[in-house]
Amino acid sequence: MAVITVEGRAVRHLAAERATVRVRIRFEHPTPVDRTAQDAAAVLREVSTLARAEADAGAATWWGAEPVVTWVEKEWVKPSAHADKVLQQRHVAGAGVQVKFRDFARMTAFAARANALQGAEVAHVSWALTEKTRDALTSETRRDAAVDARLRAEAYASALGQNHVTLVHLYEEGLRPAGPYGAKQQSGVGARNGVTTSGSTGDLRLRVEEVEVTAVVTADFETT
Repeated sequence: MAVITVEGRAVRHLAAERATVRVRIRFEHPTPVDRTAQDAAAVLREVSTLARAEADAGAATWWGAEPVVTWVEKEWVKPSAHADKVLQQRHVAGAGVQVKFRDFARMTAFAARANALQGAEVAHVSWALTEKTRDALTSETRRDAAVDARLRAEAYASALGQNHVTLVHLYEEGLRPAGPYGAKQQSGVGARNGVTTSGSTGDLRLRVEEVEVTAVVTADFETT
């Protein structure tokens, strides 16, 4: 009898069902003027009006606004090739709006309108699945990871001339304790169970991204 320790891994991809658009609003001026905050507030109202309309139409499931805040940024700059650096200040006012869409065609139109406003830009789009789809896909991926672990163990056992394997322990990634079947895994090593997303709209070329669901387990089997 021998003990075989293996890793089981499964990955699934599915087109996103939801997209959260983040609109960033920013105005700056070299001197402290009230106009900077006023301009940011005016654009925030415009973008909020657009977002509210999408929610009222059913194209968006949620939206929220971040209030205007002001701050000062400092930077050393070189006015010319032969001049010493000087410290410059920029007085900045910023705000933001996030909108979660189910209708991607309307999302594209909203992003274009918001991006056309002075001082506003679509900074990012994050893609996701609905909770129901995500839970179902996660369950399937976990099952596939467990099956993958068993198939790996059976392949090793067969190579060793053993006929059967029996599961002794199974751990999700990061949960294996220190002990006779291996050292405790470090958090953050490899892909963790869950959903990862990607997608950016710096150039406003919006494309529906795929959501990746990954499950990783380690398992100990005894051969017979």
